[in-house]
Amino acid sequence: MADRSITQLQVASTPLTGQEVTVLVQNGVTKQVSLQSILVAGPTGPTGPTGPTGPTGSTGPTGTTGPTGTNVLTSVTAANLGSISNAINTTGKVAGLIVYNTTSSKIQIATGSTAGSTWVDALGANPITPA
Repeated sequence: MADRSITQLQVASTPLTGQEVTVLVQNGVTKQVSLQSILVAGPTGPTGPTGPTGPTGSTGPTGTTGPTGTNVLTSVTAANLGSISNAINTTGKVAGLIVYNTTSSKIQIATGSTAGSTWVDALGANPITPA
């Protein structure tokens, strides 16, 4: 094939298998080598830069609608909060329970779950300890 230039040769069909033979010049000598040998001849180079982000996908389905309504706080007086036998202290009291103190016009929060656990305002001050 010395009578043809590279541009005159037929184009190889793809995909290539790696078994194809090509030529190279090694230390000034023209030699043949398989493409597979070239591929595994050296270490892998560094990873190239990350390409651009692709387009955003379509919007998913709409979820179900939650319940509607208003949260209503239990209204109690300071006297009820201070009474260890009042239902506000003996039934369903848990740390973090929030009520509205009608005497002080403030939110009160239970610090514990026992009837004797203190109530504090939203700033953590002005304690009312049931007795």
